[in-house]
Amino acid sequence: MSIALLAMATQAQTYDSVVYQNGKWYTMDVRNMMELRDGGIVANVQLFTESVDYACRLYKFMRDDNGLTLTDSLTIEDPDMNYFLLTRNPFGDDNILAKVERNFDSCRCELVIRFFNDDMSLEPEKEVRTVLVDTLMPVLADTYMLTPEGDIVAFFPIRSRDEYHLVIAGIDGTVKQHSTMPISTTPVKTYPKMGVFSMSPRQYYLYGNTTYHYTGMGIMVLDSLFTPIRNMTPNGLPYGYNFDYNDLYDRLLPWDDSTFIFCSYYSYMDIDPETGDYVPGSDESGVALGILNNENAEVYRIFTFKGGSSYPIDIKKSIDGYFYFGLGSVGIKMIKFDTQLNIIWVQDKCISYITPSAKCMMVLDNGDIACVGDSYTFYTTPQYTVVSASYVYSLVFDDLSFSVPETKTEERPYTFYPNPANDELSLQFFTDAAPTKVELYDIQGRMVRSQQSGFERISLHGLPAGTYALRLCLKNGKSYTSTVVKK
Repeated sequence: MSIALLAMATQAQTYDSVVYQNGKWYTMDVRNMMELRDGGIVANVQLFTESVDYACRLYKFMRDDNGLTLTDSLTIEDPDMNYFLLTRNPFGDDNILAKVERNFDSCRCELVIRFFNDDMSLEPEKEVRTVLVDTLMPVLADTYMLTPEGDIVAFFPIRSRDEYHLVIAGIDGTVKQHSTMPISTTPVKTYPKMGVFSMSPRQYYLYGNTTYHYTGMGIMVLDSLFTPIRNMTPNGLPYGYNFDYNDLYDRLLPWDDSTFIFCSYYSYMDIDPETGDYVPGSDESGVALGILNNENAEVYRIFTFKGGSSYPIDIKKSIDGYFYFGLGSVGIKMIKFDTQLNIIWVQDKCISYITPSAKCMMVLDNGDIACVGDSYTFYTTPQYTVVSASYVYSLVFDDLSFSVPETKTEERPYTFYPNPANDELSLQFFTDAAPTKVELYDIQGRMVRSQQSGFERISLHGLPAGTYALRLCLKNGKSYTSTVVKK
């Protein structure tokens, strides 16, 4: 499918806010983001100086009918520059900032868990430190997630020992599991990322580069104890391209038990006859979005965006059963697809006077999509030319799918109550309705409930409070989506 078709799609409203950072810090790198309970959007930014000082700064943006406003920030002096887990505290009203930190004085790695409030004030009395390894890991090689039970998962390499370390810990720092696996026996060699693959049975997925030359994606599926049960690398990539993966450009989204959605920057990669290293080829490059079969690792549907200046930002599930794809270039393009890679709508956003480099995106509680990133400028010192991220920005794309009034009760072949609900949702169907499946999705697009029978009652027991999407499939092929709130 050609990108020229994008001009036919619906355009929608976006908001933007830009903050210029000057003074001590000469460059910034946006790492991740979150939505606070009060609706604030937080961008986690790593700060650097020419003297190689480091700090972490959280920028808070609030939005209203007029757009986004930078309202507050929180700076944490940080001797390290690795990644963070940034998330709401599932057991309290505050938020968590967690990472594996390298302690250069003691030459060991520690799990550091910090807490902060929605008003961007740190809670130093709650900080937790737990020693994990008696040596140092390499920089920018760690990844994190929060399990549905509220435990912190950290995954990082110790390359001097050929070991991947996987740590599961409570938010109090208590280590519940610490296991290792040889890096050499896994298909993931660099830049690992992880997430939940399926809820029942509970499985996780881990992916990253298969080599140190960024020339392929390796995927691992792990069981509930994080034991590897399947390894794979994508087969049948289109046009004979070797996909040029690295930590900025490869993204993988589990869709169901049989498929992943993936995206990456691609280019022809030739082999230097003298060094044996992979080098960029002479043919075209661009971005590919595809569907990957989980069982045989075959790519069976592909959508390409040609042009070397484009790059993928991320893929996120929407609360109505589709997914968003962020594409960066001169501006930011947000595209909503169905599960067969048909375009539903497209939005473009350009920020005046800067060229944004988007780093991450997420689905907000109300179903809209937020994106944060930075913008680079260049200046010269007596010693060298500096590439400096001088701006941090935040965008919100309004999903017009949710601006259409919900289907009226008399047109929808079912009713449900109560809403909001506590631990159970009741459904009643019209006499000619024949339901075949009911699914419930959280705000991250993960399926948390699925029933093929007993449609009259849906258990919400054990689910966190929040907004969910209820999807009902009928025998006649139609499907309906409604919003459910769990108290």
